[in-house]
Amino acid sequence: GGGLVPYTSNLQYVDDCFKVLREQIKLSQIWQNEDMKSSGADHTQNPWEKSKVPLENKHELEAKIKINQTRIDHRLRLTEAAAKTNPKVSMPSIHELARHCNLDRFEHGVVVLLIAHSVAPMIRSLYSSGHDIRGSDLRVKQCLTFFCATFKEQVEMRPAFYKTSRLVKSGVVKVTTPSWSTSELGECSVTLDRHTLETALGLQTEISEVVQGSNMY
Repeated sequence: GGGLVPYTSNLQYVDDCFKVLREQIKLSQIWQNEDMKSSGADHTQNPWEKSKVPLENKHELEAKIKINQTRIDHRLRLTEAAAKTNPKVSMPSIHELARHCNLDRFEHGVVVLLIAHSVAPMIRSLYSSGHDIRGSDLRVKQCLTFFCATFKEQVEMRPAFYKTSRLVKSGVVKVTTPSWSTSELGECSVTLDRHTLETALGLQTEISEVVQGSNMY
């Protein structure tokens, strides 16, 4: 454990999740690079070159993600144990929301990404060019690119953004077709329900209220 302690606030959990997300975004930039090299595309045209992020060693990043994720899982177990005896301790809201809506690791990752997109300019700067640091919503294809190493995986994960999916049906995220686009799913914008964002940041709301409240939007 290395002195790990239970979570005592939602922000501690979100902050730990952001650490994993930061490494995940860097890893996705390596996947992009590999993909472009294997397809013989001109390296100078790489859309990630704009991000000015030094590309770290892939295995190093994978190891960091694994370590940080293991730490989170361990702290969640400690929190769950502490909550049984201490009424002041409760599980982080986003973790509870994921459990309530039966979200998998990918869907949970998308929720964390959307929280970061709203409140963490340092993370946003990893994938946005200067003029786009504010204002524009994430698109489905970006969400897929960050978490899927291959095009095959991206195709397999697309149903997570369908109207019938857990994320959309529960009202946690909203998928909107842009006015200029055909109905290509990849171009659709993905936004986080405001109640979900507030709850994630510790502005207390019951999880059941989040799910019910989000359906009103």
